Amino acid sequence: MKILNKLKKLNPFKKPPAPTHLDLCNLLQEIIAHKKQNIHEVPTGLSQEEWISILNKISFAFECKKKNTKLISRVRSAERGVKIKRGFELLEVYIKHL
Repeated sequence: MKILNKLKKLNPFKKPPAPTHLDLCNLLQEIIAHKKQNIHEVPTGLSQEEWISILNKISFAFECKKKNTKLISRVRSAERGVKIKRGFELLEVYIKHL
């Protein structure tokens, strides 16, 4: 039995694990953090403060999806759901600027 387990671990044809949503969340959070540090390109019609606020909302949405915490309070869960939905809506609008 031990020999079979060792052979399974040594399988050279084993596929690497597929990327998950966590990898995407990490990648986009790194991009957003880089954009926050280097605010040279702001979308037209927005000030720097508004752009930073939008980046924070998008980052919050990805952080919540990454952690996947369940809140006990229904009111707080609903409020957080609205914030997450708004963050992803902003991502749809401003994805070209990331």
